[in-house]
Amino acid sequence: MMTFKELGLNSEIMKSLGDLGFTEPAPIQEKVIPAIPKSKNDLIALARTGTGKTAAFSASDFKSDKNR
Repeated sequence: MMTFKELGLNSEIMKSLGDLGFTEPAPIQEKVIPAIPKSKNDLIALARTGTGKTAAFSASDFKSDKNR
């Protein structure tokens, strides 16, 4: 299991996730967060309700401090 830091999220997002009680990415987040910036096509991610899909797509917009 990867950590949010290993997924390349910036420090502010990691702090916010920790404040909300998220300690590690869900399996769908672990797969989707690294794939989004690399893809030039649409991405379809299938997982049950409540597994973190929306958070994965949102968090990938904040991948690193370098993007700021």
